[in-house]
Amino acid sequence: MEKRNIRISGYGEKDALFSMTDGFIEDAALSPKSGLRLRLVVEEIAEVLKLLDDERTADINLEGDREGLRIRLTLQKSPEGREDTAWDLAEFNGVTDKIRFLLSSSYETLEALREEAEALGVRKQKAKHLKEAGYPYDEDAYVWTMEAYNFSAFDRFEESGEVDWGEISHSIIANLSDDIRIFIFPDRTEHCIYVSFNGKKAEKGDKYAIDPELLPLYKIPVAKSRFQIRLVQLLYKRLHYKQRSTPEYSLIRHTIPLSTAPKGVLTVLEYIPAAFKDSDRALPAVLFPHGGAFLFPGLPYHYRLAAEVTTRVSCRVFFPIYDLAPKYAPPTQIKEVYELYRYLLDNAEKYHIDRERIAVMGDSSGGTISAAICLLARDEGLQKPCAQLLLYPSLDTRGETLSMKKYPDVPVVNSEAVNAYKKILNADKEEGRKYYLSPIEASTLSELPPAYIEPAEFDALHDEGVAYAEALKEAGCEVELNETKGTVHSFDMAKDSRVFLAALDRRIEFLERSFAGAQDDRNAGAQDDRNAGAQDDRNAGAQDDK
Repeated sequence: MEKRNIRISGYGEKDALFSMTDGFIEDAALSPKSGLRLRLVVEEIAEVLKLLDDERTADINLEGDREGLRIRLTLQKSPEGREDTAWDLAEFNGVTDKIRFLLSSSYETLEALREEAEALGVRKQKAKHLKEAGYPYDEDAYVWTMEAYNFSAFDRFEESGEVDWGEISHSIIANLSDDIRIFIFPDRTEHCIYVSFNGKKAEKGDKYAIDPELLPLYKIPVAKSRFQIRLVQLLYKRLHYKQRSTPEYSLIRHTIPLSTAPKGVLTVLEYIPAAFKDSDRALPAVLFPHGGAFLFPGLPYHYRLAAEVTTRVSCRVFFPIYDLAPKYAPPTQIKEVYELYRYLLDNAEKYHIDRERIAVMGDSSGGTISAAICLLARDEGLQKPCAQLLLYPSLDTRGETLSMKKYPDVPVVNSEAVNAYKKILNADKEEGRKYYLSPIEASTLSELPPAYIEPAEFDALHDEGVAYAEALKEAGCEVELNETKGTVHSFDMAKDSRVFLAALDRRIEFLERSFAGAQDDRNAGAQDDRNAGAQDDRNAGAQDDK
């Protein structure tokens, strides 16, 4: 492991930085390609030296080998705090500008500009959380990482409605580094850059036949550690508060009392087609628990899907903001959403729901919850959902399928991430069995509602989706299996891709068909009742004649 250290007091000493870098390249025996990559990163780091003044110095440390390295830039002391809170985010054109702003910002500045800083993906972390994440810091810090930036930038919309893809690629550092972290303390700022030379990045996109329109999903970081998961939770935990009614649908927030909810109540968003905003008409309903490994809050694509379903199917959609792990271990989430299902059945008239036409829909772990609701309702003799729509669902906690072994490095979610989540979740095994945390392990899958199951091709969870579909068929259940091609987990994120739009049409058609079928069954039942009544009348009349 090669190490180099240098202290620099200004941009005029950049040649000493380049000399140190060349010495590292030679002693570490880096390949010409790796050496060029490191020089490009260091050239951009040199620009940071322009932020130094007579009162501020920088300690630069390089540590690594032919496989990869870490560059740590520690800016001693802290710049003066800024009182101005009117700076415009639009001025920051990509990663480089954001990094430069943060490196020239003081702890006091970020305290004053908390809301604006959060828009950049900056979060304040307590010392204990930093230690839990493996960082040797004993004081609070503001933290920014490429993971936080990527998640924020990926699905942030401008007025044009376009996804901010391009912003991710405006920085040399962003493209040539595996991770970037900035820690802003009251007395110093640390800028850490991690660079890998093992070639894994270069192989991405060629190894699998992923649909070209989905390849940008490689830009989405796969959050695996507790620290990264916490960042995502902080970034999106309040996203549901930002949802608003539109001309196409109305949005109502309900606070529903539930005994299984740790806080005693559960926030539920209700989407209503605009045409039925003020109507008392009983509509079909979809209960939609979002995915996210029980760890992550609902993401923008989840809210988009809820809106699409309510407008295109003309139904109510109920979107529960259930409590998250690891604070609340599974099957807490299944218990909450199942009680919510019972509540909607019991209060169908209050919420103007057609009680016999309630479907469940979920992606990933939301698919787990949806499948579990169907199994629990069957077991307890409760009215079952009229349909279950499971999108790249998680249905088998054993993790022994071939796809779990084949896809350790695909975008968004892969087998490495799934295994990491299992360790973090620490689910109650006994409760998990009772509440079908692993639906495919149910003793029987008979007498369950019609199912639409949509596995993604290059997804660690692919095989368990297919296996569940086959098991349902063998148990005599109606199943539509749509094995999407060229797709990855959560490919809904690529909202304009052809493969997503085609899959969305299939989902909508399934729900419409399921609601129509439930209506036909009800009509047929009513006709049978009428026929039986008429026959009873005839029999009674004949008896009277006798």
